[in-house]
Amino acid sequence: MLGVILSRTRSFIEVQMQEDRNIDFSSFKGKSFLIQKWGSKSNIGRLKFLMTRGAEWEYLPGHETMLYAYKCIRRIPNLTDIDANPFPSNYSLRENNFDNSQQRAIEAVLDMNKPLVAVHGAEGTGKSRLLLECIDILATQGKRILLLCNISLTHLYRFLLQYYKLTKRTDFILFNGYDEELLNSCIDDAELRRIFVNKSVRKDITLSNVKEFCERNDWRIACTSGSNSLLDAFVKNKISFDFFLADDAGRINECDSWHYILTSSCRARLFGDFHNLQSPIHSLQAYQFKFNRSLLQQLSEQFGSEVNYYLSTQYRSNSKIREWPNKIFYKHEAPLNDKNVRDICIGDYLNEEKVEENNLVKEPLVLVDTSILSGEWNRQMFITQKFGYSYLNWGNALIAAAHFSKLIECGFKPEMLCYITSNDGQRILIEHILSILLPPSFSINRLLIGKSLDTLIGQEPEIIIKTKTFQLPLHHSSEPHRSDFNLSLWNFEICHAKRQFMAILQYRDLAYNTLPEFNELLKCFKKSGYICGPNDIFKLKFGEFEEIKRKVKEKGFG
Repeated sequence: MLGVILSRTRSFIEVQMQEDRNIDFSSFKGKSFLIQKWGSKSNIGRLKFLMTRGAEWEYLPGHETMLYAYKCIRRIPNLTDIDANPFPSNYSLRENNFDNSQQRAIEAVLDMNKPLVAVHGAEGTGKSRLLLECIDILATQGKRILLLCNISLTHLYRFLLQYYKLTKRTDFILFNGYDEELLNSCIDDAELRRIFVNKSVRKDITLSNVKEFCERNDWRIACTSGSNSLLDAFVKNKISFDFFLADDAGRINECDSWHYILTSSCRARLFGDFHNLQSPIHSLQAYQFKFNRSLLQQLSEQFGSEVNYYLSTQYRSNSKIREWPNKIFYKHEAPLNDKNVRDICIGDYLNEEKVEENNLVKEPLVLVDTSILSGEWNRQMFITQKFGYSYLNWGNALIAAAHFSKLIECGFKPEMLCYITSNDGQRILIEHILSILLPPSFSINRLLIGKSLDTLIGQEPEIIIKTKTFQLPLHHSSEPHRSDFNLSLWNFEICHAKRQFMAILQYRDLAYNTLPEFNELLKCFKKSGYICGPNDIFKLKFGEFEEIKRKVKEKGFG
């Protein structure tokens, strides 16, 4: 039920509920609600918590925490009545190399008296490692945890695999069904896959099977990648948790989310970076009402150090790659600036003799300008072609495939390399070209090729290559809600590159872009990066391009 703000005074706001046929308004008959509010003019968003399905919302575990989150009450809720033990005692960390900012965040997450904790950190700051440690400690202490690995089931599988490697325990259940193909792609060990199958609720979520699984004694962690029906089932079965924890919480909207999170627990712990990737908004009106704002952003703006903890050191990143994101999204402000970047570089992996032989570009930030044509490269190679319902570009694919093949020769493992494309035709094409350039014994199945969300979540690529979406301009749209999402997507992709980010574009795509942020990206390439042409990546011999095309077509492509 959407709440529209009609009027606002110093202490109160008046909200009108938009009609919804699925809502029983009889529960509101003869009742009125005043929601006290102060602070910034943040959007209240959806107000479903006023009428939680099948429950008196004021008696839910997280009722007071929810009011605190919306700033309807000033005082921090007293949780000692719920749990007399305010802090897990005698806990030990499996790793002892956490810095001060990470140690403070761990202590805050484990503090039973804190209703809300937001752990903010850019890519490479160790958020997932910290979250794994906290889950291990809480589960060992006997706490029941609701874990949300946002975005995808793939992310959840990979996260739990890391949890198993760290703890050697399987004290979890999965409420996202069972996907054999995804599980096989994430876990090689057949015995471990069998354990995951037994831990999965493979039927549709119902009140009865949720209750059945929750009554089992072989778990401490209930896991999901996002399901409102599951959370509703928890409420109706009166199933509560000691903690709610979320990874990649930057994509959890403020709008409508506190209700679902805090109906099951009075303690919420959110890990993520709201700069990294916004939740997409398809309506300009919704954008203007700030419906795309995440919970992490709300907490950062409206609360202080009692809620927010910032991880300040980027262990897996490079300052040249970080320059554009820091300037555009983090404004060079502490703690997410480039002063604490522990530079790692592509040269750490490379054999210098092979580098010189292959003329490999070693710079962390690379722009391959496809308008700089020399040698056997020509403009015809970069004409975008229709391929079924998709698109492909031979020149772009050949540049990326050639660069990957050289990196593999120099010691990089295929799972370290990522090519971002939203076009199935381009994905298939680059796989065929790689099968020609690499030895026959080499398997390309572990290369990360595809859309950014599918390939990057839960992965740790060292090298990322990106080209623009062929059928759309680089900025996608002049509409602010679309351009903002596109910028956050570029930030998401660049920040995931640990040692090298390569963009295959034309110079004019950045120089004459309508979004000034892309002009700034070009300045970063000029100042801190390396701009080259296709011939600097792959020196084509006479007739070699046509020979590669012929071999690809012999494989049944095109």
